[in-house]
Amino acid sequence: MEDEQVVARNMVPEIDHPKCGKLKVLGNPIKIKGLREKFEPSPLLGQHTEEILSELLGLNDTQIQELREKNVI
Repeated sequence: MEDEQVVARNMVPEIDHPKCGKLKVLGNPIKIKGLREKFEPSPLLGQHTEEILSELLGLNDTQIQELREKNVI
């Protein structure tokens, strides 16, 4: 993991995870000149629930609140 080539190719970048703190993750082995890599932690449970319900499923705020009150989400 600390091999000179592994470090030079950014194969084990470190990210900030909201619950775990600093975390080493596997980098992408395919490197494309001019393309900046962006490493982010996986989403937390429920992090995108409202976005998915509203943008992808078309639910309004009232419908989402009803689901929350019924403990569906």
